Amino acid sequence: MIQPHADRIQSFQLSHPFAADLCLLVMPLMRNFIQLETLIINNIESDSLEEVINHLSCLPILSSVTITSNGYVRNQNDLYLKIFHLPMLKYCQMLVETLRFRIPLPVATNRFSPIEHLVIKHAISLNQIDSFLSYVPYLSRLSLTAFDGWRGYRTKNNSIILNHLTDVSLGLTDIDFNHFEVLVRDLFSQVQVLRISSGYERHSYWNMEYLNADRWEQLISIHMPNIRIFDFQYRYYRWIDNSGRQSFEESIYASNPASSSQSRLIQQSTEEQQYRSPQDLIRHRGDYESIARANIRSQQQQQLQVYSPTNQRLLLQYPNPNHYQQSDLIQYGSPTLSASSSCRQQQ
Repeated sequence: MIQPHADRIQSFQLSHPFAADLCLLVMPLMRNFIQLETLIINNIESDSLEEVINHLSCLPILSSVTITSNGYVRNQNDLYLKIFHLPMLKYCQMLVETLRFRIPLPVATNRFSPIEHLVIKHAISLNQIDSFLSYVPYLSRLSLTAFDGWRGYRTKNNSIILNHLTDVSLGLTDIDFNHFEVLVRDLFSQVQVLRISSGYERHSYWNMEYLNADRWEQLISIHMPNIRIFDFQYRYYRWIDNSGRQSFEESIYASNPASSSQSRLIQQSTEEQQYRSPQDLIRHRGDYESIARANIRSQQQQQLQVYSPTNQRLLLQYPNPNHYQQSDLIQYGSPTLSASSSCRQQQ
């Protein structure tokens, strides 16, 4: 059925438990897919993945690739080097896990990828990021679902220039705020949209600096002049006893002392939320002050509104009109920052 129409197919998707077997049947026909622009392959076995990627070079106008592997590959770098050499590729989404230590790619020098939108759903380490991004100088949108820092320190490369990058989404794990600040200054200072997801876990004290309002204010106001949207999600998980929650709350106030220059601008707003534990129903006060303090106005963004995640009631508005003269308030229609909070029961 495919073979007679292979030269007319523009989009091809395999999302089936037997995707690998189907790919092996289709690969001999790939040279005939002269009009194929979009390829989506889900649930492919890792053993077949390399052969599939080897055949992608046969597709002359392929511009979009989405690949999800259901196993572990031996060498991610070889796969990415082949992906980055596809001459027409604009969109790439990958979920390809490995059990091996993640070694940085060699830095690109004279051969680059035309990719503009890159989505990586598997783990990528802090020590990989510079060499990885050196291959995609035309990148405008970047999403890293699992960006972690525990496998080593970042190797900085001053030659990387990402002038087109405007939209960045990061899911952070074990990257302390000091390293994150340097990363933003070096690679992401020009972005217009920044979305960050981070969280608190026991023994992860370094993450609490993400709730330090003064540090966010300095970073955004000085090093991110083009920012329009800043979406920050910070979550913590409740343990069966109260020790985890107590440690979390103590860390919040340690990160935001009463002497902070912004504390006078923020009125504490709380909303009662209910969570089921295995023993009983616990009434928990969700503290939105810390969330609000982690969302700082910049020169272009001078308004912040925090809503309850349960009933959308306005909990806090920043700046507080009671502390400003009328001339200090921004006019209706100006850009706004959005904040969201997520408190989940640990599974």
